[in-house]
Amino acid sequence: MEFSGSIVMTLVFVSLLFAVCSGILASKKNRNFIGWFFTGLLFGPFALFVVLLPLLPEKTKDNSKLWTSWKFWTVWVSLFGLIALLAFGFTTDPKNVPSPLVGRPAPDFELTALKGEETIHLSELRGTPVLLNFWASWCQECKVEAHILEEFHKKYGSETEQILVIGIAIQDTLQNAQAFARRFGKSYYLGLDDDAGNIALDYGIYGVPESFFIDPDGMIFYKQIGGVTPELLANKFEPFL
Repeated sequence: MEFSGSIVMTLVFVSLLFAVCSGILASKKNRNFIGWFFTGLLFGPFALFVVLLPLLPEKTKDNSKLWTSWKFWTVWVSLFGLIALLAFGFTTDPKNVPSPLVGRPAPDFELTALKGEETIHLSELRGTPVLLNFWASWCQECKVEAHILEEFHKKYGSETEQILVIGIAIQDTLQNAQAFARRFGKSYYLGLDDDAGNIALDYGIYGVPESFFIDPDGMIFYKQIGGVTPELLANKFEPFL
């Protein structure tokens, strides 16, 4: 079975069009543009091939064996399975992966402040909701949410003491973390994880920023992967205000 140059060009054109449309539609729904673009690029040729099947030449002596060959259909089924697997990987949002810690007691830790020798234990803060944020000075998204966290602390922490905000820098140096805190005028409690990253390991951190919402009883009731927004913070902590 031979494909002419025009059919090949049509496949390429439709694939790109399918990919761009998929990416644009995904972006409008706050999905991953790149992931859906490549998913469209993968599905485009396959979908078009299926559409063009009725237009292909009828069986002849030369190609009749091809259409009845189990090898031919095994290849196509395998290819479809691979495309489906890649599509799932491209389009799955890691921020939607549930944390096994939600609904369980927050792991206790001891943390020394960046500004001095003051040390706190999370277990000693029972009775007050806690917003626990993991960050790093080299993290770009952490810079975006820096002012949001500070404003939230000023509104519900330093002024009313309704909610405690704690920030733990990971995979960072003391000097860089302190410089980051000064640059963004952070006034809530900040500390640095140890060199082994034990606190981050206890909380299953695999990227920054990540935030854990802890109720007055010390239970984690929500986890945010990625930066927080004022709306998210207000909505999640509303029952405790």
